[in-house]
Amino acid sequence: MTADASRPGIWAPLRVCRWPGCRRRQDAAYCGLHTSRSPRNHRGIPRQARGLGPDFERAKRLVIERDGGRCQLRLAGCTVVATTADHIVPRSKGGTSALSNLRASCRHCNAARGDRPAHVPPRAPGGAGVAR
Repeated sequence: MTADASRPGIWAPLRVCRWPGCRRRQDAAYCGLHTSRSPRNHRGIPRQARGLGPDFERAKRLVIERDGGRCQLRLAGCTVVATTADHIVPRSKGGTSALSNLRASCRHCNAARGDRPAHVPPRAPGGAGVAR
């Protein structure tokens, strides 16, 4: 058992790691070994540790200004106002944060596209088809 930081004086039982087959006990969803491999590993990891520090923020502002503050993806449900920078070649596929690999996008379109390459259309909300 461990102390519950949100409620002083209250003890909470340790949980089993949510990684399939892991039996380690801890007070978080994943044990230390599986935190970096969890499906939502970006949660709780600082932006700079993920390679999205001040240099990326500067590049994002430049790209949004370069593209006129308008989303370049224009997928179904687009809000048109660019608030993020989309990696044309996703970082998970070896892309960089160079200005030539970035384009302005709204948060909706950036999330809908995910880490698929630029030439692969995003999945429709229902699972099949193209969302355009």
